[in-house]
Amino acid sequence: MFAKVARTALCTLILLAAFVMLPGCYLRYPGYWSAEFKLRSRSLEEISHVPALDSLARSYGREIFADECWHCHGKSGEGEPKWCPALNTGEWIWGGSLEDLFHTIKYGVRNFSEPHDFRRSWSVIPFPLTRWAVMPRFDQTLSPEQIVRVGSFVRAIREGKESEPEGARLFGEHCSSCHGSHGEGAVQAGVPRLAGPVWVSPRHRDHLEEYISVGGYITTSRDFSVQSPTFGYELSTMPAWGRIYDDVQIKSLAIFVKSLSSDQRPR
Repeated sequence: MFAKVARTALCTLILLAAFVMLPGCYLRYPGYWSAEFKLRSRSLEEISHVPALDSLARSYGREIFADECWHCHGKSGEGEPKWCPALNTGEWIWGGSLEDLFHTIKYGVRNFSEPHDFRRSWSVIPFPLTRWAVMPRFDQTLSPEQIVRVGSFVRAIREGKESEPEGARLFGEHCSSCHGSHGEGAVQAGVPRLAGPVWVSPRHRDHLEEYISVGGYITTSRDFSVQSPTFGYELSTMPAWGRIYDDVQIKSLAIFVKSLSSDQRPR
Protein backbone atom coordinates (compact mmCIF):
# COMPACT_ATOMS: atom_id res chain seq x y z
CA MET A 1 0.00 0.00 0.00
CA PHE A 2 2.78 2.36 0.97
CA ALA A 3 4.69 1.57 -2.23
CA LYS A 4 1.60 2.35 -4.33
CA VAL A 5 1.09 5.70 -2.59
CA ALA A 6 4.77 6.50 -3.03
CA ARG A 7 4.64 5.71 -6.77
CA THR A 8 1.53 7.86 -7.17
CA ALA A 9 3.18 10.74 -5.35
CA LEU A 10 6.34 10.39 -7.44
CA CYS A 11 4.38 10.37 -10.69
CA THR A 12 2.49 13.45 -9.55
CA LEU A 13 5.74 15.26 -8.76
CA ILE A 14 7.19 14.32 -12.15
CA LEU A 15 4.10 15.58 -13.98
CA LEU A 16 4.10 18.77 -11.94
CA ALA A 17 7.78 19.36 -12.69
CA ALA A 18 7.19 18.77 -16.40
CA PHE A 19 4.28 21.20 -16.31
CA VAL A 20 6.31 23.90 -14.57
CA MET A 21 9.37 23.44 -16.80
CA LEU A 22 7.51 23.25 -20.10
CA PRO A 23 8.83 26.26 -22.06
CA GLY A 24 6.33 29.03 -22.53
CA CYS A 25 3.44 27.36 -20.74
CA TYR A 26 2.73 30.09 -18.28
CA LEU A 27 -0.35 29.72 -16.13
CA ARG A 28 -1.77 32.92 -17.60
CA TYR A 29 -2.03 31.30 -21.07
CA PRO A 30 -3.67 27.96 -20.23
CA GLY A 31 -5.53 27.85 -23.53
CA TYR A 32 -2.35 27.84 -25.61
CA TRP A 33 -0.32 24.96 -24.23
CA SER A 34 -0.92 22.98 -27.41
CA ALA A 35 0.42 25.90 -29.45
CA GLU A 36 3.83 25.29 -27.92
CA PHE A 37 3.92 21.86 -29.57
CA LYS A 38 2.26 22.82 -32.86
CA LEU A 39 4.38 25.92 -33.52
CA ARG A 40 7.74 25.12 -31.96
CA SER A 41 9.27 23.20 -34.86
CA ARG A 42 7.72 25.39 -37.58
CA SER A 43 9.43 28.40 -39.10
CA LEU A 44 7.67 31.74 -39.29
CA GLU A 45 7.18 31.26 -43.02
CA GLU A 46 5.69 27.81 -42.54
CA ILE A 47 3.30 29.06 -39.86
CA SER A 48 2.18 32.03 -41.95
CA HIS A 49 1.38 29.77 -44.94
CA VAL A 50 -0.78 27.30 -43.02
CA PRO A 51 -4.09 29.01 -42.20
CA ALA A 52 -4.80 26.97 -39.07
CA LEU A 53 -1.33 27.61 -37.64
CA ASP A 54 -1.39 31.26 -38.66
CA SER A 55 -4.72 31.71 -36.89
CA LEU A 56 -3.41 29.94 -33.78
CA ALA A 57 -0.29 32.11 -33.72
CA ARG A 58 -2.28 35.31 -34.17
CA SER A 59 -4.58 34.38 -31.34
CA TYR A 60 -1.68 33.51 -29.05
CA GLY A 61 0.17 36.69 -30.03
CA ARG A 62 -2.94 38.79 -29.39
CA GLU A 63 -3.05 37.52 -25.79
CA ILE A 64 0.59 38.42 -25.20
CA PHE A 65 0.19 41.81 -26.89
CA ALA A 66 -2.75 42.56 -24.60
CA ASP A 67 -0.56 41.79 -21.59
CA GLU A 68 2.68 43.49 -22.55
CA CYS A 69 2.61 45.75 -25.60
CA TRP A 70 -0.52 47.86 -25.81
CA HIS A 71 0.52 50.13 -22.93
CA CYS A 72 3.07 51.71 -25.27
CA HIS A 73 1.93 50.80 -28.78
CA GLY A 74 -1.82 51.17 -28.30
CA LYS A 75 -4.58 48.57 -28.22
CA SER A 76 -4.81 48.52 -32.03
CA GLY A 77 -1.14 49.23 -32.64
CA GLU A 78 -1.84 52.90 -33.25
CA GLY A 79 1.16 54.03 -31.22
CA GLU A 80 1.42 57.36 -29.45
CA PRO A 81 2.74 60.46 -31.23
CA LYS A 82 5.16 61.43 -28.48
CA TRP A 83 5.98 58.01 -27.13
CA CYS A 84 5.92 54.84 -29.24
CA PRO A 85 5.81 54.01 -32.95
CA ALA A 86 2.61 52.82 -34.54
CA LEU A 87 2.49 49.17 -35.61
CA ASN A 88 -0.52 49.34 -37.93
CA THR A 89 0.83 51.48 -40.76
CA GLY A 90 2.96 49.07 -42.79
CA GLU A 91 5.99 51.30 -42.13
CA TRP A 92 8.73 49.68 -40.02
CA ILE A 93 11.87 51.21 -38.53
CA TRP A 94 13.89 47.99 -38.46
CA GLY A 95 12.16 46.13 -41.28
CA GLY A 96 8.75 44.53 -41.54
CA SER A 97 9.42 40.92 -42.48
CA LEU A 98 8.38 38.34 -39.91
CA GLU A 99 12.05 37.57 -39.29
CA ASP A 100 12.77 41.27 -38.74
CA LEU A 101 9.90 41.63 -36.30
CA PHE A 102 10.91 38.45 -34.47
CA HIS A 103 14.43 39.81 -34.00
CA THR A 104 13.23 43.22 -32.82
CA ILE A 105 10.82 41.72 -30.31
CA LYS A 106 13.26 39.12 -29.00
CA TYR A 107 16.29 41.37 -28.58
CA GLY A 108 14.64 44.76 -28.08
CA VAL A 109 15.71 48.22 -29.15
CA ARG A 110 18.57 49.99 -27.38
CA ASN A 111 18.24 47.43 -24.63
CA PHE A 112 20.98 47.21 -22.06
CA SER A 113 22.56 44.16 -20.49
CA GLU A 114 21.87 45.56 -17.03
CA PRO A 115 19.96 48.51 -15.54
CA HIS A 116 21.85 51.72 -16.12
CA ASP A 117 21.90 55.10 -14.40
CA PHE A 118 22.67 57.64 -17.12
CA ARG A 119 23.08 60.44 -14.56
CA ARG A 120 26.26 58.74 -13.36
CA SER A 121 27.77 57.24 -16.47
CA TRP A 122 27.23 57.15 -20.24
CA SER A 123 29.23 53.95 -20.61
CA VAL A 124 26.68 51.28 -21.50
CA ILE A 125 26.81 47.62 -22.47
CA PRO A 126 24.11 46.81 -25.05
CA PHE A 127 22.13 43.61 -24.71
CA PRO A 128 23.50 41.09 -27.27
CA LEU A 129 21.90 41.51 -30.73
CA THR A 130 19.68 44.38 -29.58
CA ARG A 131 18.66 46.89 -32.25
CA TRP A 132 20.82 49.96 -31.84
CA ALA A 133 20.59 53.38 -33.44
CA VAL A 134 21.04 56.77 -31.86
CA MET A 135 20.02 60.18 -33.15
CA PRO A 136 21.94 63.11 -31.68
CA ARG A 137 20.10 66.06 -30.25
CA PHE A 138 20.75 69.05 -32.45
CA ASP A 139 19.91 71.79 -29.98
CA GLN A 140 23.61 71.68 -29.11
CA THR A 141 24.83 72.28 -32.66
CA LEU A 142 22.04 74.19 -34.43
CA SER A 143 20.30 77.40 -33.47
CA PRO A 144 16.52 77.46 -32.94
CA GLU A 145 16.15 79.23 -36.29
CA GLN A 146 18.21 76.57 -38.07
CA ILE A 147 16.14 73.80 -36.48
CA VAL A 148 12.99 75.49 -37.80
CA ARG A 149 14.55 75.55 -41.28
CA VAL A 150 15.42 71.85 -41.11
CA GLY A 151 11.86 71.10 -39.97
CA SER A 152 10.48 73.08 -42.91
CA PHE A 153 12.68 71.12 -45.31
CA VAL A 154 11.48 67.79 -43.88
CA ARG A 155 7.85 68.87 -44.26
CA ALA A 156 8.57 69.89 -47.85
CA ILE A 157 9.97 66.41 -48.55
CA ARG A 158 6.87 64.85 -47.06
CA GLU A 159 4.48 67.03 -49.05
CA GLY A 160 6.46 66.97 -52.30
CA LYS A 161 6.93 70.73 -52.28
CA GLU A 162 9.93 72.85 -53.18
CA SER A 163 12.08 73.70 -50.18
CA GLU A 164 14.13 76.79 -49.44
CA PRO A 165 17.89 76.44 -50.00
CA GLU A 166 19.09 76.99 -46.43
CA GLY A 167 16.94 74.19 -45.04
CA ALA A 168 18.16 71.89 -47.80
CA ARG A 169 21.77 72.81 -47.02
CA LEU A 170 21.38 72.18 -43.29
CA PHE A 171 19.62 68.87 -43.90
CA GLY A 172 22.32 67.79 -46.30
CA GLU A 173 25.03 68.70 -43.83
CA HIS A 174 23.52 67.25 -40.66
CA CYS A 175 20.81 64.74 -41.55
CA SER A 176 21.25 63.16 -44.97
CA SER A 177 24.06 60.81 -43.93
CA CYS A 178 21.46 58.83 -41.95
CA HIS A 179 18.07 59.75 -43.40
CA GLY A 180 19.19 59.96 -47.03
CA SER A 181 19.34 63.02 -49.27
CA HIS A 182 15.63 62.63 -50.08
CA GLY A 183 14.51 61.39 -46.66
CA GLU A 184 14.34 57.77 -47.81
CA GLY A 185 15.69 56.42 -44.51
CA ALA A 186 17.62 53.19 -43.98
CA VAL A 187 15.85 50.14 -42.58
CA GLN A 188 19.10 48.24 -42.04
CA ALA A 189 20.28 51.01 -39.69
CA GLY A 190 16.95 51.68 -37.99
CA VAL A 191 16.55 55.14 -39.54
CA PRO A 192 12.93 56.23 -40.19
CA ARG A 193 11.86 57.27 -43.68
CA LEU A 194 10.96 60.96 -43.58
CA ALA A 195 9.49 61.02 -47.08
CA GLY A 196 6.62 58.71 -46.13
CA PRO A 197 3.26 59.50 -44.56
CA VAL A 198 3.99 58.03 -41.13
CA TRP A 199 6.77 59.89 -39.36
CA VAL A 200 5.86 63.37 -40.55
CA SER A 201 2.12 62.89 -40.43
CA PRO A 202 -0.34 65.39 -38.92
CA ARG A 203 -0.08 63.46 -35.63
CA HIS A 204 3.65 64.16 -35.38
CA ARG A 205 4.17 67.29 -37.45
CA ASP A 206 3.76 69.75 -34.61
CA HIS A 207 6.51 67.99 -32.68
CA LEU A 208 9.05 67.82 -35.49
CA GLU A 209 11.30 70.63 -34.25
CA GLU A 210 11.22 69.05 -30.82
CA TYR A 211 12.34 65.71 -32.26
CA ILE A 212 15.22 67.41 -34.03
CA SER A 213 16.17 69.36 -30.93
CA VAL A 214 16.33 66.51 -28.42
CA GLY A 215 17.38 63.56 -30.53
CA GLY A 216 14.62 61.38 -31.79
CA TYR A 217 11.04 60.34 -31.81
CA ILE A 218 10.54 58.51 -28.58
CA THR A 219 12.39 60.86 -26.23
CA THR A 220 10.00 63.76 -26.63
CA SER A 221 7.52 62.55 -24.03
CA ARG A 222 10.09 63.07 -21.27
CA ASP A 223 11.62 66.06 -19.54
CA PHE A 224 14.70 66.31 -21.72
CA SER A 225 16.02 69.33 -19.83
CA VAL A 226 17.54 67.04 -17.20
CA GLN A 227 19.06 64.58 -19.66
CA SER A 228 22.44 64.45 -21.36
CA PRO A 229 23.35 67.35 -23.62
CA THR A 230 24.62 64.84 -26.19
CA PHE A 231 21.97 62.17 -26.71
CA GLY A 232 18.34 61.76 -25.81
CA TYR A 233 18.10 57.98 -26.09
CA GLU A 234 18.43 56.94 -22.46
CA LEU A 235 14.71 56.40 -22.08
CA SER A 236 14.00 55.32 -25.65
CA THR A 237 14.34 51.60 -25.12
CA MET A 238 12.17 48.61 -25.92
CA PRO A 239 12.61 45.54 -23.69
CA ALA A 240 14.26 42.40 -25.00
CA TRP A 241 11.20 40.18 -24.66
CA GLY A 242 13.31 37.10 -25.25
CA ARG A 243 14.31 37.46 -21.62
CA ILE A 244 10.73 36.68 -20.62
CA TYR A 245 9.04 34.79 -23.46
CA ASP A 246 10.13 31.74 -25.43
CA ASP A 247 10.54 31.58 -29.21
CA VAL A 248 7.06 30.18 -29.83
CA GLN A 249 5.50 33.12 -28.05
CA ILE A 250 7.71 35.61 -29.86
CA LYS A 251 6.88 33.97 -33.20
CA SER A 252 3.21 34.35 -32.33
CA LEU A 253 3.66 37.95 -31.28
CA ALA A 254 5.55 38.78 -34.49
CA ILE A 255 2.77 37.25 -36.60
CA PHE A 256 0.10 39.16 -34.67
CA VAL A 257 1.99 42.46 -34.90
CA LYS A 258 2.39 41.96 -38.65
CA SER A 259 -1.34 41.41 -38.94
CA LEU A 260 -2.09 44.80 -37.36
CA SER A 261 -1.11 46.58 -40.53
CA SER A 262 -3.93 46.96 -43.04
CA ASP A 263 -1.29 47.32 -45.76
CA GLN A 264 1.71 45.20 -44.93
CA ARG A 265 3.86 46.68 -47.68
CA PRO A 266 5.92 49.77 -46.74
CA ARG A 267 4.37 52.87 -48.22
